[in-house]
Amino acid sequence: MDLGGGDGRLAALLASATGCHATVVDQDSDAVGIAGSLEGVSAVCADAGALPFADGSFDAVILFDALHHMPDRANVPREVARVLRPGGTVVVGELDPGSVRVQLIGLSEKLVGEQPAFLERDECASLFAAADVEGRCQDAGPGSYVFRGVKVGR
Repeated sequence: MDLGGGDGRLAALLASATGCHATVVDQDSDAVGIAGSLEGVSAVCADAGALPFADGSFDAVILFDALHHMPDRANVPREVARVLRPGGTVVVGELDPGSVRVQLIGLSEKLVGEQPAFLERDECASLFAAADVEGRCQDAGPGSYVFRGVKVGR
């Protein structure tokens, strides 16, 4: 699942590269319409804090440049863990709020009416750990990090 996957370009690339089917979940119905037309991709318009899937439905979940846009950030890791099978993988790419570059991005997003809330690396890892996803954050270049985790437990 590509959570917050917008128009599905990343999901389509992953589906093509792996031969697996990808599901895009986004709240933007126009983007979901585009994503759903891509080969190897299905798309669902839904809230990331209340995913319309059964427990353990997915082998992997990715969130790239999306978590800071989600209003229910605290519940998203719990929902991701719920729909992820035990041993499944989560990869989150986010912007580091300590970076001046990211602070400027946040300001520009606010100017167009968005309310980004960038998570510190430790906060991101803690939210997923509380949802039984063990992992860690790594530097991903200037102003960004990647959290990689695996769902533990049942």
